[in-house]
Amino acid sequence: MKQAHRKDCEVHRGIKGFVWSSSGNPIKNAVVEVDGILKSVKTYKDGDFWRLLPPGKYVISAYAEGYDRQTVNVDLTHQQDGPMQNAYWVNFTLQRDGLKSWSIENDFSQKDSVEQLHQYLNDDQIAEILKSLDAASPSIVRYYEKYGYHYLAISHEVSLGIEHKFHILVIGGLYGSEPSGRELVLRLSRHLSAGHHLRDPNIRTLLQRSVVTLLPVVDTYIEAPCQVTDVRNNPLALEIINNGNTIGKRFEQFLHEQHFDLIVSVPTSCCNYVEPNKIPRMWRHFLRPLMEVISSSVQGIRLTVLNSVHTPLRMAVVSVNGTTYSVSPNQAIAKIMLPPGSYVAKISCKYHEPQLLPVSIEEGQLLDMKVILRETTIGASLAHAGNGIAGYVVDFNHHPVDNAIILVEGTNISQKVNDQGAFWVPLQEGDFVMVATAKGYAPSTKLVKVVHMEPTQVLFTIMKDQDVIGLPRMGFIFLISLAIMLVLGGGLLGCMLCCNDNKSTKGFALLREKSSFFSYSKGNHMQLPVQEDGLKTTAYYDESDIDEESSLSDEEVIDVHKLQKQAAILQQ
Repeated sequence: MKQAHRKDCEVHRGIKGFVWSSSGNPIKNAVVEVDGILKSVKTYKDGDFWRLLPPGKYVISAYAEGYDRQTVNVDLTHQQDGPMQNAYWVNFTLQRDGLKSWSIENDFSQKDSVEQLHQYLNDDQIAEILKSLDAASPSIVRYYEKYGYHYLAISHEVSLGIEHKFHILVIGGLYGSEPSGRELVLRLSRHLSAGHHLRDPNIRTLLQRSVVTLLPVVDTYIEAPCQVTDVRNNPLALEIINNGNTIGKRFEQFLHEQHFDLIVSVPTSCCNYVEPNKIPRMWRHFLRPLMEVISSSVQGIRLTVLNSVHTPLRMAVVSVNGTTYSVSPNQAIAKIMLPPGSYVAKISCKYHEPQLLPVSIEEGQLLDMKVILRETTIGASLAHAGNGIAGYVVDFNHHPVDNAIILVEGTNISQKVNDQGAFWVPLQEGDFVMVATAKGYAPSTKLVKVVHMEPTQVLFTIMKDQDVIGLPRMGFIFLISLAIMLVLGGGLLGCMLCCNDNKSTKGFALLREKSSFFSYSKGNHMQLPVQEDGLKTTAYYDESDIDEESSLSDEEVIDVHKLQKQAAILQQ
């Protein structure tokens, strides 16, 4: 009976698993065979199979039409006794047996990526291909020529706001002697663009959550295969080591201004030169692990930090597992890449109460959350008893002024506020004049009454006293006001003087223009007044301004007609 039971256990030992294609689809009728055993098994419609095997070591292979064979080693000697559910799991992932077939299944039929390459593309040729990708898909691809580089930014609706997205940089290589890395980045650009156009769910999720920047190469100085390993012969290495201001500084500026959350470098080496005709096979080998690294980085949490009136708190920070992350400068968004697991995030901001937020991340999940931080209240810092004055010093934005000093006039008492702007000054009963001062602020004065055994609370709101052209603001305002008054006073005085000059000629008019009132000729010092064109010339005066008291007497009036008659008699 014991022998029969042992044989029954051995019969129920074996293997089970699935056969998939490299794109994750099940392969029906794939063959699973064991070396040394003639009979093989085939997979069902879901790609699953099972096979009874006694304990031992086996070499097991799986293959299908149009796919390459895959072989694994399996050790069943340490498998525990038990029924079929404890069978050893063996899963197979088969690759297409031809590059073009592989491209159809894994690379969205990008034939240019698997065509035979006879020589590497130079920098200008790669720039033209990148420009063509921008022209073909302007909604997701944007071409840049900045910092001396040619590069692409690929994202869903790339022209819209990208502050809420992760920023990922993929570098083909640091040196021009790594042409294989440039070619792989070029093929990755095609892959992402085509996948988004064909609505591949994984790529659309990636590009909705992130902006993928693809930089083919940093330094294009060396185009030939690397011949030496001495770092002193590489221009980029020398620039970085010597803190130069060209290649190394340019790359440093690029990284600093872009604020990347993740940088991925294609694993190539200038001294591991790959022949151009091997690039299609190399791309087939690198595509899947490269996409797994990039896609796994866009999971974690994305927090928007707001205050009680839903205004972004741009000075907030988020701490997770001892690492501190700053929020974005406009919308106050913190993007944190996290692997699956449970975490506690601490969100804090000056003048606000911190908050602890437990989160749980699953595979491929990105949690979008809004966190509201409450402003620090005055009462939280004013728990005092007995006679005295408790208070708070804030600015006009209701932010605590943590460098303020409270003075009590008529005494030697002064008190510095704490980091929340709160203070407590113990005093006897009575009326006191309190002054709140702080560097850079105008002082504020209040009259406060202290009652028996009851703390008096007071709030000081002080205004910033900024200098203007080296003068205190109040002094500058005084000088400007004085200058304006002087200008207005001078203008008023000038107007008064002009009015007095006009009054001195009031009531007078000019005579008709003549060379003289009387006509003069030789031998005669005076003749009759000129009379021309029937115009009789007589004396002119204006009576408009002459009143009765100041009018001329009869003796002072000259009779012109009488003078004419006397002149006529003298001529006779």
